[in-house]
Amino acid sequence: MEQWLWDAACKIRGATDAPKFKDFILPLIFYKRLSDVFDDEYEKCAEKFGGSQRCN
Repeated sequence: MEQWLWDAACKIRGATDAPKFKDFILPLIFYKRLSDVFDDEYEKCAEKFGGSQRCN
């Protein structure tokens, strides 16, 4: 199964050189960090002002 998943990932990503992966990975890491900080700040505000009704 591991090999099957690896082959699938290779087909999706195509013929990309390893150094170019940073062009894909760094924005994802940035977005994840931004999302985590937003969630933390949202929880702080919910505790401070009461309620945590969030539209998803």
